[in-house]
Amino acid sequence: MSIQSHFKRQFESELWIAESLASALKQANEPEPRSLLLFSHIAAAHHNWLNRIVGETSMLKPFEERTIDEALELYRNVIANAIAFLQQTTEADFEKEIVFTSGIDGSQRSMKVGDILTHMVTHGYYHRGQIVAQLKGKLEPLPLLTHIIFTSKRLD
Repeated sequence: MSIQSHFKRQFESELWIAESLASALKQANEPEPRSLLLFSHIAAAHHNWLNRIVGETSMLKPFEERTIDEALELYRNVIANAIAFLQQTTEADFEKEIVFTSGIDGSQRSMKVGDILTHMVTHGYYHRGQIVAQLKGKLEPLPLLTHIIFTSKRLD
């Protein structure tokens, strides 16, 4: 499997997870406002990281309230753009250094495209775990949002 195919599959998984989580949030009995904010945050962070990779300067506020549908639409657009980007990359593109200003401490930093793409995926899992934990007691059953569920085939 090429690195392009690997990341394409990761972002297909991201979209499936986003769709599933949006559905769960809509079904939940009064989801926590923090859950909705985190769902929006993941989509905005994906947008900002992808824009850094492709040289776009448009950045979204990392923590901006959006409706579930607004955040999901942002997710869909970002994932479509990420997959389009991956379809035109070469192996060498994953080694390109991207310079950015850290949102944590304001320092100038650099990171390889491959590492940014990995961060996008792992960052999403980190916050979705927080959201699912906040859904306990508000939704049964809790959604199964793992890459294993997305990629594996049930045999029984």
